[in-house]
Amino acid sequence: MSDSAAPPDIFNVYEIAEEGGPDALIGEAEYAADGMLTLTGGLPDKADFLRDVFGRVNAKASLSKLIGPAPGAERFALGTETVTRDDPAFFDALQEYLTKYFGVRLG
Repeated sequence: MSDSAAPPDIFNVYEIAEEGGPDALIGEAEYAADGMLTLTGGLPDKADFLRDVFGRVNAKASLSKLIGPAPGAERFALGTETVTRDDPAFFDALQEYLTKYFGVRLG
């Protein structure tokens, strides 16, 4: 990410529905230029959950995301890539992480 003082982005936070139903709006979060998340609003019964999720994510200096296997890798091998907070791909890795581990997404 750049060193400019860009304003933070505000995103709705959705709980991902099981079995293809509509995702439920449960909160609102600020995504700062440094990749940190702050809860800015939401359902009272989801606030502690979201604060916990954001605290866990904010404590990480980087995230790992799945990528295709390296050339010549064994069958069924998985490849990963580490994405740091200053990488332009961090937001996408964050979305993957939130979805996979916590069942929420920013939108």
